[in-house]
Amino acid sequence: MSPRGCGVGVLLVGQGMPKSNGAKDLRSFVTQVMDCRQVVPAGLFGRVRNRGSLKAQARDALVPALESFWTPQGWPYDLDCMRLTQGLNGLLSESGAVVRFGMHLGDPSIADGVHKLTALGCDSLVVLPLDSHISPPFLGLVKARVRDAAEKARFHGPISFVEGYSANPLYLRALAASVLNAGFSAQRQDQMLLLYPSLCKDVLHGDEDQLRAGCARTLQAVAGLLGVEESRVEVAFYRPFGSELDWIGPFAQDVVEAHCQDGGSGGSSAGGRLFLAWPGVSVDGALHRFDLGRPIVGDSAAVEVPALGRSRANLKVLCQVIREAMERSAQGGR
Repeated sequence: MSPRGCGVGVLLVGQGMPKSNGAKDLRSFVTQVMDCRQVVPAGLFGRVRNRGSLKAQARDALVPALESFWTPQGWPYDLDCMRLTQGLNGLLSESGAVVRFGMHLGDPSIADGVHKLTALGCDSLVVLPLDSHISPPFLGLVKARVRDAAEKARFHGPISFVEGYSANPLYLRALAASVLNAGFSAQRQDQMLLLYPSLCKDVLHGDEDQLRAGCARTLQAVAGLLGVEESRVEVAFYRPFGSELDWIGPFAQDVVEAHCQDGGSGGSSAGGRLFLAWPGVSVDGALHRFDLGRPIVGDSAAVEVPALGRSRANLKVLCQVIREAMERSAQGGR
């Protein structure tokens, strides 16, 4: 059992990256992605005619995408998670909270994060997935892994989960401000594309309507904050691999190409530019920039809006939702 009276432990959960850019680590990471039943449901490969081809396609799509983001300092995603953790530790220290991060895939794992916070003597936990757009199946996986790790670490305090902070009005204002700071102009007829990870329909088990409804609410809010009609904001999804699988769409690559074909000089119609943003992605990663292994922007002049990362606006949002969860945790809510 953890020591008492040592404050709140905050666990940031990210997608994770390979251990290195070595061929073995890259292949191992891709295997983890394909083995994740929240991406590819159990038994699906058995219904695909050419399983070997599909797995080879996944490696061909994901490995080059990952390699393109390696730097001499390591993966930018991991470095940004560390910086975000440091920023939150500084802001939340007066609240008696300590922040660590763990990864859904890769290292440190979710279990590593829970064990570190338990060893520090935290008497309650707040868990915040950095990709707050995650689907119900993914959220269920995160909860299960955290609770399993807590049991193994003999942690018995209250655990609170922050779900969907990207619906927070403060976050939506910060997202819209980042789009405007990237040069979006309502007068120039610019358009906005909000991008989300696609999922196999078999994974959703009837939750597709709920997922799309959440995307639609974000679309409406962003359009209002940008001061444009909703018709100038679209939603699309990017796939990790497997064009023959039954992913939910429309697909990012198709939408961007359609805008280019409409004749806009900046990748959009009516002469305006097309801006791309990933709602709920707190830290820029690698895989969300690709659809079936191809860069979503491609040869277009579309403008990528960076994730909020360690910006003051994002830290403010995260601090607010963490403090709200700390209040729930103090009341014993799980």
